[in-house]
Amino acid sequence: MSTFKQSPKVYTGRTLAGLDVGTRASGLANILALLDSRSNCIDDYTPPLRAAAAEGEFQGLAALLLGSFDHASLIGKAAYQAEDQIEVFRDDVKTVLMVKVPEMDVAHSSVTVRGGHQFMRSKLDLSPNDATFLFLGDGAMELRHLQVPRDSAGDRLEDLGTVRYTHGDVMTVRSGKDAFDTISVTGTIWLLQLVINEHSDLIHHYDRETLQRSGVSSANFHASRMEFVMDIFKRFPIRGSPDMLEQIYDSSRFHFVRWKAVQTLLCMDLRRGADVLMRAGSDQHPQVRAAADVTLQNLRQHGHI
Repeated sequence: MSTFKQSPKVYTGRTLAGLDVGTRASGLANILALLDSRSNCIDDYTPPLRAAAAEGEFQGLAALLLGSFDHASLIGKAAYQAEDQIEVFRDDVKTVLMVKVPEMDVAHSSVTVRGGHQFMRSKLDLSPNDATFLFLGDGAMELRHLQVPRDSAGDRLEDLGTVRYTHGDVMTVRSGKDAFDTISVTGTIWLLQLVINEHSDLIHHYDRETLQRSGVSSANFHASRMEFVMDIFKRFPIRGSPDMLEQIYDSSRFHFVRWKAVQTLLCMDLRRGADVLMRAGSDQHPQVRAAADVTLQNLRQHGHI
């Protein structure tokens, strides 16, 4: 059942792209319904997305944002944002982004963006989040859809074929189930991305040629940032960093972050690291327990503890 309700005609206290738009958002009923919802079901967002596109609300949104930029933006001293992306809204349930997709010629193993820049693409990734994409603009985007087959271990993707998307079309992807491969982009395409914040811990990678699973990586920006900061701590230790590392081990929900904290602490303070290592032998995740057991044996074998 949809969680959307009829919105009033006048809105106050609304913030879009970090800007207080006040009562100027009165013509954006469907967009505001998206923002006001706290549903974590991605299907609840499709009807108002389609309605917003059909009623031209995104033109109104663009005009509103253009007229709302403050003096800091005009003189080039606003907070950093990528030039082809706008974060429209973020709350504890979802994030809404507008992203410009560059026109590109797609070869089998590389992409050439207009202007000549090339980048390689050899893998496909499962989406870590539930997300809905609304296609806007006068161009077209051709996507190959792939999916983890039902009742499978996820070792291989199934190719579902290619779909061409144009203005007003909507595509939904499911966390840990769907992947897509860009075949071509012609003309100007903007994607409105509505992403449910809850996500899987890991991104599963697949070889683009064989569709076989090739590895995993962190699906969490903050977890990756913590791993990066721990590398800095290891090379440039500061007072109190062992305390912070032990706190990270005690509190992180990501098993790979907890293990990184143990490894870093062992490099910085062997005694304290060994204490945490022994606790890691009872970690809730089997990979951390196994790594802790092997590391503990190696340290004892070489007389370090």
